[in-house]
Amino acid sequence: MFDIAAKYPAIAELVDMGDSYHKIARVGKGWDLWVLKLTNRARPGGYDRKGIFFSMFGLHAREYAPPEIGTRMAEYVVQNYGRDADVTALLDNNELHLLLLANPDGREIAQDNRSAWWRKNTNFGPNADGRYCGNQFEDGGVDLNRNFDFMWGDDVGSSSDPCESDFRGSRAFSEPESRAVGDYAREIFPSSQFRSDPEGRSSIRRERNTDASVGLFVDVHAYGELVISPWGFIDERIPPQNYAAYRALSHKMCWFNGYKPSASGNKNFLYEVSGGGTDYTWGNLGVPSILFEVGTSFYPTCDKFLDKIYPRNLRALLYSASVSSRPLFIAKGPDVLELKLQPRRVGPRGEMTVTARVSDDKWSDDIRDAEGRVPSAGQRIEEVRLYVDEYPDYIDTNKNVRNNVPSSVIRMEKRRSSGTGGGSFFFSSSNEIAVAKVTASTLTRGRHMLCVAAVDAMGYVGSMKCEYFGVGCHPNDCGDGDGEEEEDGDGDGDEEDGGEDDECSALKKKFQCRKNEGCAWERLARPRGGVTRKKCVKANAAAAAAATATATRDRI
Repeated sequence: MFDIAAKYPAIAELVDMGDSYHKIARVGKGWDLWVLKLTNRARPGGYDRKGIFFSMFGLHAREYAPPEIGTRMAEYVVQNYGRDADVTALLDNNELHLLLLANPDGREIAQDNRSAWWRKNTNFGPNADGRYCGNQFEDGGVDLNRNFDFMWGDDVGSSSDPCESDFRGSRAFSEPESRAVGDYAREIFPSSQFRSDPEGRSSIRRERNTDASVGLFVDVHAYGELVISPWGFIDERIPPQNYAAYRALSHKMCWFNGYKPSASGNKNFLYEVSGGGTDYTWGNLGVPSILFEVGTSFYPTCDKFLDKIYPRNLRALLYSASVSSRPLFIAKGPDVLELKLQPRRVGPRGEMTVTARVSDDKWSDDIRDAEGRVPSAGQRIEEVRLYVDEYPDYIDTNKNVRNNVPSSVIRMEKRRSSGTGGGSFFFSSSNEIAVAKVTASTLTRGRHMLCVAAVDAMGYVGSMKCEYFGVGCHPNDCGDGDGEEEEDGDGDGDEEDGGEDDECSALKKKFQCRKNEGCAWERLARPRGGVTRKKCVKANAAAAAAATATATRDRI
């Protein structure tokens, strides 16, 4: 975490959110509670300009996987910013606030003594009645996920017994860790969404304008392989429109990690939790909130973590962060499943064909849920929009309506069966393939970004997908600083091999590489006036992957 902030100062910074119980009570060492904030700091921030994604890991000490997921997610994002277009768009348009270890005192015990199955923090008392737990070093502490100021003190969903694993503490926000989380959330999310009477029955049962809700809070726990929506304190559905919006969001998260959606009033509902973190951020602050239960154990094996838990939840969290500007609005829109640019490199007067496969139901329907289709899924695709060197504006919803889209946006056409554009902007189904031509005549030499987003018949704008392309250079080489144009021999700067995504397949066909050997570019000497020669070389992919896997396992 400290290395990330030091190495990537343009996109990473550390925020001291507060102190652990031990540090405040001066018992033992104690820790600072650090938030790693990731965003393109050169672009103006704040909830009125960017999405706000706040994710918390390790609130329960014995849950080993969540902090490691958060740390690896942070590493992935900073290492791929400027290389992967989707990651670059993510940090250009959103702020990621990652609390990688919310309960460091408890984690010390859980890590040093696995057999203790330590869950709570290390505040051993006394409680409000002046009582300590008799076995304080075995059963003491406060369950931080029962200590938030929403429905705190309810005996259904928490305990007043300091020896119980779900002991709620002496009062709401009695613990510095939960209090720091609450204070930080109130600082970064818009106060216009805060509720004046959050626990009132009329407030709990009232529909909220979820389309306008800004920000997203995701609390990552273990275990159960569930994606859980509010409420936690009661097994009763939230109002119908809000429930439908949460289903749209949670279903898409589940598509990425393969988990089951759960919510109050849902058959997968686990148990009541009073004083929980996600109930607080949704109930008090009006921020859409989700809880992940990852994996199938508190202490997963390294192989299971690396093969399943981490990669699946990385994808789910990246999607979650990308829609954080208006998560319950964007989740109801169609998604761009695939985006192809042919070629990826064009000359100054060249032309590129863009093909996008979009769907309004793929990421919603292909999960395990007995309640049927999400209401917002399956709508007809209304429009597919292409942006060059700019992004869709999810913050200003006025710019999402058809008559107020910037003139620079290109409307994509419905693809004919022949693969070309048909001159028609009418799409007839919820799953479509759209095409467009992009000319480079008005673009400067160098690397550019292209993004696509789709709109359904209900007016919902879904998540965007982005790719890099180059004018006069390959997008991977535009920043190499050599100033030379790498031509393919025809003088127009176009690339004949179909782009970076098809490099391996094209090379295998040309040089008869054997299947599974792996392909790589090898840059050779460039004759004067000649062309860049490329050849296929065997890559010891298996050995490299094994070395990487060994190194990562050693870190856990």
